[in-house]
Amino acid sequence: MPPKLSRTQAVKKARGEEFEGGAPPEWRGEFTGVDADDDDYAAWKGEKLARAGDAWKGDDFSILQKLRHGTVREQAYGPKYSILAVNYNFDGTKLCTASEDKTARIFDRVNRKQLVKVPHADLVRCSAISNSGKLFATACDDMWARVWDLEKYHILKEPTEYLASNPIPHGNWVTWLCFSPDDKLVLSASRDRCARIFLSQPDDDDQESKIPAIKWKHKDPLCHASFSPDLQFVATASGAQRFFGVASVYSAFRGESDLGGNQLATPVTQLVHEDCVTSANFASSGKFLITCSLDGTARLWDRRFYDQAAKWQHPNWVKSAVMSPDSVYMCTACEDGYLRVYDVGMRKMLQQFEVGESLTNATWSPSGLEVATSSADGHVSVWGIEGRLSQPLQDHQAFLEAGNEPEVLTVQELPEEADPISLGIFYYRLRLQPVAK
Repeated sequence: MPPKLSRTQAVKKARGEEFEGGAPPEWRGEFTGVDADDDDYAAWKGEKLARAGDAWKGDDFSILQKLRHGTVREQAYGPKYSILAVNYNFDGTKLCTASEDKTARIFDRVNRKQLVKVPHADLVRCSAISNSGKLFATACDDMWARVWDLEKYHILKEPTEYLASNPIPHGNWVTWLCFSPDDKLVLSASRDRCARIFLSQPDDDDQESKIPAIKWKHKDPLCHASFSPDLQFVATASGAQRFFGVASVYSAFRGESDLGGNQLATPVTQLVHEDCVTSANFASSGKFLITCSLDGTARLWDRRFYDQAAKWQHPNWVKSAVMSPDSVYMCTACEDGYLRVYDVGMRKMLQQFEVGESLTNATWSPSGLEVATSSADGHVSVWGIEGRLSQPLQDHQAFLEAGNEPEVLTVQELPEEADPISLGIFYYRLRLQPVAK
């Protein structure tokens, strides 16, 4: 079995770059400062950018791909439902979306074909594909988080009944979820003011394994939650009322809990903002935390002492702020309809792309060469330079050009007479059926 690649090595492999003996020291993040006037940082930055190829400088950027939910007729004459979230799979060949049209879908990045469609009872706020590509998680306003087994989608030869392998109840809307790097855990955030960690694939014979393993109670509803790269910490973003929001960092280990199962441990830190915090993400190096808020700011925090290292002001609400896989760049999705890309070390905006409608989410491709955005007009846009594809995408494109077709599967809607409640567990019985080519 080949050795497991580090996150940095995976990024370099996706770009088609060679590496021997592991990542060089400057890619492992020995240097932690972000002072743009520091000579050591300038040398480190120059060497790192030489490897990255100044990926986000220049004027050659454009929309590489534009996706929408629905058939051609639905897109032309139907209502425009907002796309609330978009995420890449681990190798960048697929995009998963969540929408107000009550569906979560998976698209092929190259040929734009819809691969999977999962209907829900209410609007879907988030979806995520596991790093292994075997699991698909969705967060819905019906107060349930679900994990689906994608492998069964692709091996079924006949229509059959299937239900979510692990539906987890919440007390209010589920606003966000994500997989741990090893795919064993799922972290969710909810408007019921709780963040939960639960098993992605519990033991069917062990009912306790289906109960969230760890739960943190907050004072305000949650908008976002994320794992640290080493799985030692969890960051949450919360806020309900105007002029106040908090980003919190908790230890991801189980401690003492109250009778309701809520952890009693105090957070490692609480970072106060002037308005609701909409996202909190760790850098891939684990040394920084990036947050954004409805106060129009995106902020960089040094995790050594959780001091604010940088702050970027925007003209409107910032819905999402994420650092690139190599921790060199940051992108923000703003309510004013602009996607912005910044050089983190130099505190400089490199690119500004106008989408037109307010953005709801932004995410980096695993190679760091593309950024995908979702917007209120129902579009998913992929931004980058035409012809500059990561190695997995090049291989996938060659596979399709050779005449091969990815197997396209869909999920039929529930019949209206179906009873969704059985033994106190809410679930869907879905029929999976290949689409005729």
